[in-house]
Amino acid sequence: MNHRLHTLFVAAMLASGLAHAGPVSLLTNGNFESGLSGWSVTSTNAIGGGCDTAWNVGASGAAAGCTGYAPYNSFVGPQSGTRAAYAALDGNGPQTVRLAQTFSYVGGTVVNATLNWWDAVGLGAGWSQPQPRSLSVDVTIDGHLNNVFTEAYANAGAGLFQNWQQTTLDLTSLFAASGAGTHTVTLGFNDNVPQSFTGPGVIALDNVQLLLTNQVPEPQSLALAGLGLLCAGLVRRRKTTQAS
Repeated sequence: MNHRLHTLFVAAMLASGLAHAGPVSLLTNGNFESGLSGWSVTSTNAIGGGCDTAWNVGASGAAAGCTGYAPYNSFVGPQSGTRAAYAALDGNGPQTVRLAQTFSYVGGTVVNATLNWWDAVGLGAGWSQPQPRSLSVDVTIDGHLNNVFTEAYANAGAGLFQNWQQTTLDLTSLFAASGAGTHTVTLGFNDNVPQSFTGPGVIALDNVQLLLTNQVPEPQSLALAGLGLLCAGLVRRRKTTQAS
């Protein structure tokens, strides 16, 4: 068997023995049980308090500051556990209040990347504004910003209540394109208020997960590959000895 055939043989063994490493959770404190630990909060405008409150962690919608307006003084509790992140969907617009987390991961052959979270929204009745408020989500990998989700919340004066709902996004192609090596990622949730005096409102976020699965060789395949390389080396040495 010549050297080229040996190389192909070893490559085939490696390919046949590829396995998927178990999903790795890339986020810290995605359930907010440790407050805002691991997260950062920024705003494009100064925060005034009351119904102009940035992302905060608490056990009820009171954490959003808009407690004087029904139903926000009794807005939904955490989706699970004892805490969730809340923000007022009001304030000095146009304004974006951002909840973000930055982390690093080692890329390889990414076979699955999934982002999921739970959110709930409430808007006060009696207010009618032409521009809807919204939640947008972005993922920045090594400085490249990718907008992956936007949901608008229109209020025609009747108010709005949207209980906890789960969103799941497939980000496999996005993470696979980054290739091997160590990468820096920022995940951001943006509370967008397009204009001032939009009316009292609150948005809640809980149980954020970003799971990554890489493809790796199985241990037995690595052992077989090593044996194959050893055999290839012995055969080549034998051929060299015979030639001399």
